[in-house]
Amino acid sequence: MTEAKPIVCGIGELLWDVLPQGKALGGAPANFAFHASCLGGQSTVISRVGCDELGDAAIQILAENGLSSDYVQRDSEHPTGIAEAQLDDEGVAQFVIHEGVAWDYISCSPEALKLAENCQIACFGSLAQRSPVSQASIMAFVGAMPKESIRVFDVNLRQHYYSRELIEQSLKVATVFKISDAELLTVTRLLGWPDAEPEPLLRRFCGEYDLQMCAYTRGAHGSLLVTGDQTAEHPGLKVKVVDTVGAGDAFTAAMSMALWRGESLEAINEAANQRGALVCGQKGAMGG
Repeated sequence: MTEAKPIVCGIGELLWDVLPQGKALGGAPANFAFHASCLGGQSTVISRVGCDELGDAAIQILAENGLSSDYVQRDSEHPTGIAEAQLDDEGVAQFVIHEGVAWDYISCSPEALKLAENCQIACFGSLAQRSPVSQASIMAFVGAMPKESIRVFDVNLRQHYYSRELIEQSLKVATVFKISDAELLTVTRLLGWPDAEPEPLLRRFCGEYDLQMCAYTRGAHGSLLVTGDQTAEHPGLKVKVVDTVGAGDAFTAAMSMALWRGESLEAINEAANQRGALVCGQKGAMGG
């Protein structure tokens, strides 16, 4: 008997990462959807691009990578988004993300809400919620998903595009929270929490926001997964880094798929680290 493919959605920014070696299609929700598709998901990207050459190219790349673009809207007034990246000596990217672009104006159509009602796994972040239009659409979509669905809030802090209100609102509709070591201190201080070790902080997130799981990523040093009563540590995997763009999104996709399959916390952690390491060793977010 063939295992059913879960309906997986990445909702938010779809943009071009302009890297020193050239441009590559990215945006965390699209990266997530791509890797979930590689791992057996029936993936859809929900976003918005301009009626321009970059928008045409984005639709083409999605198709080439087996992703549905049925819910990628076209915008005649705003251009396709870009993010200019600079890589440090360890291959870690720092982005400058342009404003007033198409994905700031994502609408939530009746067709998208119907998709949400059948969606089993979705990932969303804070960046696309910088715009009130897209924020309302993301909240409507996630709010329409089934109660038993996996709703991942990958906070993904970028520049100044976040606030306490945005983070709390997102946590209240999520079932899984993913956060990096670089983000944890910023978020907990924004919430007014006292400094503490990661594990008790993650357990507090689980308790206060009724989360199924929290995932704490530490780059080359692996990750920590925490539920209400369980913990799983992973030391990370050695890999020759080409660039880290999209590695966190690949981690999130593998984690979500393994969670959907009901695997143990240790197995979820292993699968997520394997996928993240694979992407670190290749060029671009969709290189895996």
